[in-house]
Amino acid sequence: PENVRVLKDWYESNRRFTPEGSFLIQSSSSHIWPYPALLYGRGAWSAVDVLFFMPDIPMTFMGEIDGCSYRMNITSVYQAKPMPKQAVRRATSQLHLAMEDEPEAEEEDKQMAANTGEKKVLRVRSMISMSALSSGLEIRRREEEVSKLLATKDGFDLNKIHLHYENRRKLRNERPVLRYGELVMLEAKHSQGSHQHVLAFGRFSVSETAVIAINLTDHNVSFYIDMKNLLPLIQKHYPSNIVVMFSDWSNEKDKEYYFINELVTERIPLTLPAFSSLCRGIIITKSDSYAYAVALDKSASRINNRIMNNIDCSPSQLCLQLIEILSHFGPLNDFAMRLIAIEKLYAVPNMLKVHTLLLNSFVPSNDSVAAGRCVEYCRKLMAYKTDSAARRIAEEIVNTNKFGPIVFVTPELGRWSTVGGLGVMVDELTQGNLRPVSYTHL
Repeated sequence: PENVRVLKDWYESNRRFTPEGSFLIQSSSSHIWPYPALLYGRGAWSAVDVLFFMPDIPMTFMGEIDGCSYRMNITSVYQAKPMPKQAVRRATSQLHLAMEDEPEAEEEDKQMAANTGEKKVLRVRSMISMSALSSGLEIRRREEEVSKLLATKDGFDLNKIHLHYENRRKLRNERPVLRYGELVMLEAKHSQGSHQHVLAFGRFSVSETAVIAINLTDHNVSFYIDMKNLLPLIQKHYPSNIVVMFSDWSNEKDKEYYFINELVTERIPLTLPAFSSLCRGIIITKSDSYAYAVALDKSASRINNRIMNNIDCSPSQLCLQLIEILSHFGPLNDFAMRLIAIEKLYAVPNMLKVHTLLLNSFVPSNDSVAAGRCVEYCRKLMAYKTDSAARRIAEEIVNTNKFGPIVFVTPELGRWSTVGGLGVMVDELTQGNLRPVSYTHL
């Protein structure tokens, strides 16, 4: 398709008009169409992925899995060509099966378009009359031609496409989430915005989640998957500090550990060859100290990389924990531990001051409430903690967030010059600022 939105709309349209809880049986062809190998060419491999990874029950036809292209008594393959509006009525009749080409009509259409200047619309015509394929020898000869044509690029051997069907069928059978999981539409993106030719979606269940991307083009693509649509479901069922294993289900050795919120918000760079796909699983790790240690180490590495490139660290687990403490007035000791971790893991290695790192990278710049609470927590640390690393860091943060001299410029000032209430207000405000009041400057 020209845009993967077509496939998403197609699925949503089907679901909109089917009863709740119903199961659809889906095929990549039909009993009167050619096989996928001829319909999609090299795209047959990605068509198989769409068939087996989407929620509908996949159905295949006899010969399809073996890489067959043709069969007897099937409709012709059609292609679109521009034509003038006047010929629309005649063009619709050409949707009948096994219509022959009409060169005279085509020439007439071109002449009519040139004379009238009418805007062209699509005309459908037959490329091949397949009803003429009455012998097995002729079908076999044509299939060999198609197979040779597709095999000009590595990895597209129709004689081996049955292995691709078997792999996807086995994967769907082994992973229940691919059969019963809730479909969540995701988005493949690159630096310029959404990728129009990479279909991305998730299959969610409480026990495991699949993240799938399918390249529908004939060239390599680079992208990342925006998984924000998974976040509401994940937050509903999992705590924010849960560690998950993110693994490639076609290669069990390729696995990484993430804190769940970091995984969903992280822009993980991905590359897919032509007409290929990836299927990765998100699996919860329960009480696994090794997984937690690895996830923490990788999180620190990603934060340091963000700091070096001056990128916001707010998606990180440490930042999420810090914001959670500030938002819910968490224990002072928890806040002190986070300050020490920021200094030890990130400020010292990057030769930065804690206050610069804290208010520029870990506390979102647009969250003035969290920033204000952060400074107030530091004031409390200064009052209760003595001779500790946390108190030293807190003093540094407070001392860099003090008001300097304030200058009021006004045409009226209280008892000397006032017309209305402005002069009185400014006079009282300046007098009030002389009293010892606690201020926070961010």
